[in-house]
Amino acid sequence: MSLTDAVPKTPRASRKEIFGWAMFDFANQAYTLLIITVVFGELFTTVIVGDRGDGFRLANFLWSLALAVSYLLVVVTGPLCGAVMDYQAAKKRFLFVSYLATVATTAMLYFVAPGYVLLGLLLIVVSNYAYSMGESFIAAFLPDLGPPEDLGKISGFGWALGYVGGLFAAGFTLVVLGEATAENFERIRWVGPFAAAFFLVTAIPTFLWVRERGTPQPPGKPYREIAWERVSTTLHELRRFRDLGIFLVSLLFSMAGVYIIIAFAFIYGAQVIGWDESIRNLMFIIVQITAAAGALGFGF
Repeated sequence: MSLTDAVPKTPRASRKEIFGWAMFDFANQAYTLLIITVVFGELFTTVIVGDRGDGFRLANFLWSLALAVSYLLVVVTGPLCGAVMDYQAAKKRFLFVSYLATVATTAMLYFVAPGYVLLGLLLIVVSNYAYSMGESFIAAFLPDLGPPEDLGKISGFGWALGYVGGLFAAGFTLVVLGEATAENFERIRWVGPFAAAFFLVTAIPTFLWVRERGTPQPPGKPYREIAWERVSTTLHELRRFRDLGIFLVSLLFSMAGVYIIIAFAFIYGAQVIGWDESIRNLMFIIVQITAAAGALGFGF
């Protein structure tokens, strides 16, 4: 008998639980699409900061700075939070806190008017940090949803459902709220509250149906000591797995490139190419549909 035969496989979770897990991706696409990719990024750079005679260079720098700071905070605190939530079997609790923080700070983007640059920067840093941490926390549930050979399919389903959620959220916004222009500001400023409400409501199945597995360890040391010890152990053990170390470093840089495209594609379209509303909407629909198909296909 081989070692893999001796290790019991994780049973496949129920369809309802898998659907509840995937609904978090459906819900949080309202944030990443409406705030980071399609609407608020363009609104922040072209209206809230605007062209100050520098071709939007300051606006684009501030937008990239806010995102860079939030992602740096994720890189620094993510492993520590992961260590604590694993130790305490508290993935659901950590996910819920990040979810509420994202919803609250996203709704507050309504108050970011032209000239309120510092407020906009602060809210983007906090909301994107909370959203990105939530992405890590929801991913931590995946290994418990089925045996290894099923995880690609389950993950692909979650990603695909997320793109469908993006179509619903952004489609409504683009039709009802209109363009991200100074003339339309009083309508388009509602994009923050709408994204927050969409996330708040559609993520409810996740917290109703996804189970918290694992056994919390007995309390003893302060959480900060537990976090540092577990992360230090992981880094020490990583020396024995050179391929894993190379993979993690390469993943960091490759995902950095992906997120640059996500954060600036529609800003570039507005500032450089000069997309009109119909081209922007067509571009958005094509990307969402092909991404959903790709997620399902590559998942299988």
